[in-house]
Amino acid sequence: MNDTIESDRPNDAGVTQRILVVHSVLIALTALIPLPLADEAAKRHLRRRMVRQLAEVHRLKLWTDEIHALADESRATTAAGILRGALLLPVRFIVRKVFLLLTSSKMLSEASKHYHHGWLLNCSFEQRWCAPSGRHDARELRRAVDAVMKDVPIASSPITTALKAGLDQSRQGLQRLVRYLSDQLANMREGDDSVLRQVVERTESAEEEDLGGIVERIQNAMNDVPAEHFHQLKASLAESLGETIKETRDHA
Repeated sequence: MNDTIESDRPNDAGVTQRILVVHSVLIALTALIPLPLADEAAKRHLRRRMVRQLAEVHRLKLWTDEIHALADESRATTAAGILRGALLLPVRFIVRKVFLLLTSSKMLSEASKHYHHGWLLNCSFEQRWCAPSGRHDARELRRAVDAVMKDVPIASSPITTALKAGLDQSRQGLQRLVRYLSDQLANMREGDDSVLRQVVERTESAEEEDLGGIVERIQNAMNDVPAEHFHQLKASLAESLGETIKETRDHA
């Protein structure tokens, strides 16, 4: 079956910025869901959803396996995440209210890592480097993105600083979102993507007051990220792919 994407979304920097921020925050929050299998499944679903929506912005048609190649983490990384989740499960129920404080650095790192990853993919879509618009297939592009990510100092990145500024102002909203996600996914069966889709959609609508406020604060903080940071990311990706950068309207 040809599971491709074609959308009427406007090719607008504000649209891609919101996709990146929303998904980076939600992916980071999955680590705080006190359900080992549910948190990894939710993370995988959100990574794929981010890639799909970014492709839609640029009217890029991608097969399902191409989306998975661009989005999914390695099996070893996923297995390690499930193991950590299982080990932390009893602790999570006991310290649920303070878990954000105990894992804030980890959550921030996760959010920044996924923002960078999504930004690099969006850059490749915008530059028409990804097949079928460009000459690099999904696996080749993924290898290039991973190579660039290895050299990104996440801890000292200005994107991490911006995320921290926005998240530090949103602790109560984050706690409510974690509680909401946990409650909604409590009875989810492994592999039930329909439940995940419904939960994510409800998170963006029913919880708009919390998520919307968080996203707005982060987007405002992103205005302070030096343009040079994005230029360097784009240059590194172009070099890894052997491509030439085309002039575009905006870094986002």
